[in-house]
Amino acid sequence: MSILRHEFLKDSWQFNYIERFFQPLFESDIRSISNVQMKAEIAFAYIFLFAQEYHMEDNKNIGEMLFYCQTHHLQAGEITNRWFQMFYQNFPLTTSAKDYSLLYANLIHKHVKALTFKGAGSLSGIDLGASVYVHPEMNRRIVRIFDQLAQDSPGLLKNKQFLLDNYRFLISQYIEQERKTLSVCVLSVFGEEYLDMIKRHAFQGMDFEVIVSGDIDDTTDLVITDRKYEDIEFDKNKILYWENIPSKKSMYRIQTYIHEHFGYLKDA
Repeated sequence: MSILRHEFLKDSWQFNYIERFFQPLFESDIRSISNVQMKAEIAFAYIFLFAQEYHMEDNKNIGEMLFYCQTHHLQAGEITNRWFQMFYQNFPLTTSAKDYSLLYANLIHKHVKALTFKGAGSLSGIDLGASVYVHPEMNRRIVRIFDQLAQDSPGLLKNKQFLLDNYRFLISQYIEQERKTLSVCVLSVFGEEYLDMIKRHAFQGMDFEVIVSGDIDDTTDLVITDRKYEDIEFDKNKILYWENIPSKKSMYRIQTYIHEHFGYLKDA
């Protein structure tokens, strides 16, 4: 039976222990079943529970799993290794050793689930897709990771949405995104009384703290103005223009520029 050839059963002391534990129960209560069928039933239950597992913190099981992955040639392990390679290419973030182990272990569980079961998302009682929001730019990069993985492992396509939802969830759980501070000087014909309204409407929902002022100093990262000033001593490439009363289109253009040039994803 195909389940008995599952890669996570080979040399698995956990599965061998569970098989020995349940074998007497099968033999006493279900006499009509063959030894092969019995082993397949236990193997299916073991893989199903393994695929459902989720680690909240470091534990002995994680260390044993990482050792198993390092000492066996596993498709799920190869996919997870490639995932991390592409993750670090797409996100200029660092992870602690603890977070790396947690993320690696949980990805193994998700990749095993996606490779083993069709419709893996329906096996979970939690709708991760509805519970996690990530920035559109971050989401685009997560989709890119999946697409690159699927090119080499097309078997993942049958559970694309399941994996995307879990990638978003796991990244948001274990990766601390640096919240940068951006100092913006807004020069307006309406004066500094206008600045609070600008901050509320033009910079809401951004990935970092935006400090808005009406003066240029050594901390200023960007200048936004509604008219040209000949005597501004500032990098011309970092002076942006919009209307006296900025339109939504102009606000979006400014936000896009900020994300591309100052956001935490700018070096990816």
